[in-house]
Order: sequence, then structure tokens, then C-alpha cells
Amino acid sequence: MIVFGQIARDLVLVVDAMPGARQSADVYQRRELLGGKGANQAVALAQLGMRPVLAGVVGEDQIAQRLLTQAQHDQVDTSAVIRRPDVRTPLIVDIVDSSGHWRYLEDIPAGMLLTEDDVRACRHLLLPGRWVSVHLQQPSAAALAAAVCAHQAGCKVVLDGAPPEKHRAALLAAADVLRAGARETDLLAGFAVSTAAEAEKVASDLLSQGPSLVAWPSTASAT
Repeated sequence: MIVFGQIARDLVLVVDAMPGARQSADVYQRRELLGGKGANQAVALAQLGMRPVLAGVVGEDQIAQRLLTQAQHDQVDTSAVIRRPDVRTPLIVDIVDSSGHWRYLEDIPAGMLLTEDDVRACRHLLLPGRWVSVHLQQPSAAALAAAVCAHQAGCKVVLDGAPPEKHRAALLAAADVLRAGARETDLLAGFAVSTAAEAEKVASDLLSQGPSLVAWPSTASAT
């Protein structure tokens, strides 16, 4: 499987409660990890026994090398990762309180996102029957290029997230599977989905536009 998505350094800080303005809080757990939704999914696929290829962007700094070494240790193929000079590798700080509520601080320079040229450089990996996951946090033009190229090559395409309006029709037409979280489901619906009936109606509309499977959590089961 090929995963087109974000790669970042994750710094997770766990506190009892979020501090207010001009206040501080003790951190009682700290973890520094390979992160970004693309890298996270690739690692999960490797843990399931697959040999995923990760296509994303990092800088040429020491942090990037540490992340790639960790991904390789986790059995992720990083040969398609782009090393971009003169741009810092993304950092995501996750602050989590004792109730499980979280806040993200994201430092993701524009140069650390996939471009259409980056996608075209991976076309040799798009083989018939291969599964391709496209994370939609990337610029919509790059996501569209990945989905369409994969579809035209005979791959099975998974869209992860909410397709942006600008390219929504073309992305859905190229997709076999659409996976969205609760917030993304609301974005696709245009309202807060609160019942199974509402979820089924939204899923039915999306299925008519291309995917054969729509999956999301909360009130919406896989359809």
C-alpha cells in the first residue's frame, strides 16, 4: 500500500489540566514520536503485517533523519519520501489533559506539503491492484493528482478526510473508499450529524458520487 500524507515530529505532553493565560502546568508524561497522519497510518499498516510505502515530505535537518530512521525501524518503506532543502521538518505539539481533551499546536511550513510534482515522481509505484491512501490534509491539487493518477493506473483509492469543495467531485469519482472522522463528516454534510439516519443519508449521497464504501465513526457506521 502507498500512503500519501504528512510526516512530522510529534511532541506529546500530558498535563492534569490546561493552564490559563499567564499560568503554567506540570507535565507528567512526555513522548517524542514519529507523527503526522500519513506516517501514523503507514506504521499501523506495518503493524498489521503489510509493507507500506510512505510518500511525504521532510526537511534535510537532523530531525528528519531521525524520523526516517524510526519509520524504517517500524518496517515502513521511505524510499518515496521527499527531502526538501532549506525548510524545517514539521512539528506537532499535542497537549492532553487528564480528561483526554487535547489541543494541537502545529508548525507545518508550506514547503513541507506535497506538490503535484512530488506525486508525479511516485507514479512508478502506482501498479494495478495496489491500494493507495490519500490523506486530504495536503493541498487539494496534490491530493487530486494522487487520487486520479492512482485511479487511472488501476489502483484502489482510499480518501482519508473531507474532500475540499474545489475538487470534491473529481476526488470522489476517483475513490473506492472514503473514510472520515466525526468532524469531517459534519463538514461533508454541511451540518452536525447526530443520528444514524442522518449519517446514512449523507453516506448514500456520497456513494452515488463514486466510492463503493463510506466509513465514519460516532453515529455513522460503515455503509
